[in-house]
Amino acid sequence: MNSTDTRGNKDGEVASVEDRSVSAGSKLSRLKGILECTDNLLISFSGGLDSSVLSGVAVDVLGPERTLAVMVNSEFLSDDERVAAVSVADEIGIRLMIRRVSVLGDDNVTSNPRDRCYHCKRRIAGVLGKTAESEGFTSIADGFNLSDRGEYRPGTRAADEAGIRHPFLEAGMYKEDIRAIAEGMGLSVAFKPSESCLATRIPYGQEITALKLGMVEKGEKKLHELGFPQVRLRTHGDIARIEVPCDRIGDILEPNIVSRITEGLKSIGYTYVTLDMEGYRSGSMDEGTRYDGKSDK
Repeated sequence: MNSTDTRGNKDGEVASVEDRSVSAGSKLSRLKGILECTDNLLISFSGGLDSSVLSGVAVDVLGPERTLAVMVNSEFLSDDERVAAVSVADEIGIRLMIRRVSVLGDDNVTSNPRDRCYHCKRRIAGVLGKTAESEGFTSIADGFNLSDRGEYRPGTRAADEAGIRHPFLEAGMYKEDIRAIAEGMGLSVAFKPSESCLATRIPYGQEITALKLGMVEKGEKKLHELGFPQVRLRTHGDIARIEVPCDRIGDILEPNIVSRITEGLKSIGYTYVTLDMEGYRSGSMDEGTRYDGKSDK
């Protein structure tokens, strides 16, 4: 049974958004049809699952000369994620351009209001637009999909205002469809845990500084090295709140691991180290705030 939601493609046709009973293969065919109607495509690239799959399919449909991946590198992006993105772009065979932009000079961002992501994404969208113009690209797209619609994402409004397309949304695709396609393509990111910018570790209303971002980045790297690839280090002043999947809570509470984590995080600058007993959950700082596709309030 199809849902009643619809989205238009570039040519004004309406693509119905179907439920999860439709196979990923069928949705992939629809996605390819959407991309075939595109002259060329610049993709907002992070090296994560969504942008990597979109890039891989776009290269397959349009060819490497008519596709371009652009990573906007700000203070909110970790060095490890940037390095990984370069590797994934090479794996896909798409040309990657990295554009540097500073967001810490924008009070609308550093004051960390609930719509911080909107202001940050506006800056990123501006960089993408200028790059598209200078490189001769007429369409810009990102990896936003149906699974993202239940989350609070004010940045999507900035993308919409800038005319950035969401091909996965047009094709009626959920995260599980994208992951299945990645697995079928043999991409190294097929089972990569989801990532988000470093700013999401700092509670709304608390100022974002280079020092805090550096502590988060160093702390999460230590946790990765200890065998916890899916982790969030939420920072509440001098308190570190660690989130890991519920099935890994027992592992992180091993005495040897506890002592290594505590010592490591205190050496970075945290005074107290805590474990969130609810476990890892994407967007835990947004709890109580959900994106309805219409309002960012």
